[in-house]
Amino acid sequence: MNDDNQTTPAKPWWGYKGMSAIEYAAIHTGQPCSGTPWLDEMIRAQRRERLAGQALAGVLAGEPIGWTEKEVAEDAIAHADALIAALEGGAK
Repeated sequence: MNDDNQTTPAKPWWGYKGMSAIEYAAIHTGQPCSGTPWLDEMIRAQRRERLAGQALAGVLAGEPIGWTEKEVAEDAIAHADALIAALEGGAK
């Protein structure tokens, strides 16, 4: 792979004009490794929201009787944060 692929603009059919191939790949794979700090933060926030939504579906499937909506939401977010921490090599 040519190192220029990480910094040169992507081909027009890959993404928006001026977007590097690595930025395009980071967005479409959901990996915060574009090298652009603000973009990586957006990817991290989106990943957390997506994982929390998936965890919420699992929590609700278990019929959390007696839980408040806030408790259900907090539990889903905690599961998402734990998964992200584990994926990044740490434990939470």
